[in-house]
Amino acid sequence: MSVDLRSLKIGKEYERPYLADLWGYRGYQAISKGVVTPSGSNLIILFVTEEKQESLTQYSDHLDGSFLHWEGEIKHGTDDRVIGAYDAGDQIHLFHRKRHHSPFVYLGEIWLEQHNKLQKDPSQFIFCLDQPTQLRQPEAQYGGTKVVAPTETERTALTKSRIGQGVFRDGLIRLWGGCAVTGYKRRVMLLASHIKPWSASSNIERLDPYNGLLLSPTVDKLFDRGLITFDNRGRMLRSSILEADELEQIGVPKDAALTKVPSSTLPYLEYHRDHEFERNNEKLEYTRLT
Repeated sequence: MSVDLRSLKIGKEYERPYLADLWGYRGYQAISKGVVTPSGSNLIILFVTEEKQESLTQYSDHLDGSFLHWEGEIKHGTDDRVIGAYDAGDQIHLFHRKRHHSPFVYLGEIWLEQHNKLQKDPSQFIFCLDQPTQLRQPEAQYGGTKVVAPTETERTALTKSRIGQGVFRDGLIRLWGGCAVTGYKRRVMLLASHIKPWSASSNIERLDPYNGLLLSPTVDKLFDRGLITFDNRGRMLRSSILEADELEQIGVPKDAALTKVPSSTLPYLEYHRDHEFERNNEKLEYTRLT
């Protein structure tokens, strides 16, 4: 099978039947999967649909600027090839659409930036679609002001930081599905909060979804400031400087609890209780309005 992408134009829409015919397949079903690896080629082709049919597996895939957040196959059949693509000389190309039953837009070759290989859940990948022009130039003009671009070391650190946050958040969305306390599900309003803080965590712990809670803004602020924490049964513990009715005044029930407590989360909750809970009580008590 000879699959040639050179005739395709980046940014143009394509339907699967057209591509199947172009590449010599007997039917579009041959390329109906999310990952297509044509035999005898160095190509890995991703067909990514953000809003999928309800009957299909609901992978958490989305574009964020020039980054693609993508979950691998449930059976992990192509994980290793995607991870090793650069070293093997393989090219990864992306066809993307926002909603099912609409044409795909060809976005060209993409490059793997970071991955989190999992066993029970789909592995998590983040690809870069391009390198922004302003980061390739030593300096640029923006609004009449000279802007010096980051050095290569700084750019790499910034990119890894952003990618790491994306992988972590994707993991929390898959683990919790909504706010870990209230169950609220509108993702744009939810924050990815580390239980054991980023500064105190190892690189593995920083990306571990079990070291995190997906929280609504109010609950996130309380948890981050050490004003609440949770016991091993998920029950909320209130700081001694909070009055009994203060939580209800800001919309948090006094008997709030985590919707579940994964066993792998228990060591992180213990750390939060021992090191973060009530750590700033004296300072917070002093600054409280009366």
